[in-house]
Amino acid sequence: MSILVTTNEPKDIKELFDDRIEVPMNFDFKLYTEKGTIGIERKKVPGDLLSSIEDGRLRREILAMRAECDHQVIILHGMMRFNGDGQLMYTDKRVSGGQEQL
Repeated sequence: MSILVTTNEPKDIKELFDDRIEVPMNFDFKLYTEKGTIGIERKKVPGDLLSSIEDGRLRREILAMRAECDHQVIILHGMMRFNGDGQLMYTDKRVSGGQEQL
């Protein structure tokens, strides 16, 4: 199996793959397998996921994976925290010093 990794992935993520090829791509990883190509987009939750939905980046990444790959996967990592009412809480750097509830 071969893997392409986008050049803008963090170094610690890229170094997880010994036989990687780094190339600019519109999504994070492209795997070549006997069953076809697999496009993978990695999102840290909640901030990266929510901001990429808001600014349209996730849509563009999904469309790129659909155009180039037989299978598409989105990996979510991190931790989501909820308040007592079950609302998602996160620190938005655009909001001065606080928690924003969504």
